[in-house]
Amino acid sequence: MKEEKTQQRILAVQRFKNGESPESICTSLNKSKAWLYKWNKRYADNDASWSESRFRRPLSSPDYIPAEVVEIVYDVLALNR
Repeated sequence: MKEEKTQQRILAVQRFKNGESPESICTSLNKSKAWLYKWNKRYADNDASWSESRFRRPLSSPDYIPAEVVEIVYDVLALNR
């Protein structure tokens, strides 16, 4: 499945580079123009792994509160009741 998606991206960008209209490419693949332009832009980055998905998860979670701190807060709140 992953390989199939990668091949679909490669072929779509090749078709676009060969001058085929975005409308016909996107219609035949049942994808949006934004999808095609995203992969075309990544191809322009000259990255060897341009057709692979990239993780969207943030590298850090600034709102994360460690479990120890949460437990201390609960303990303090329980003492003040």
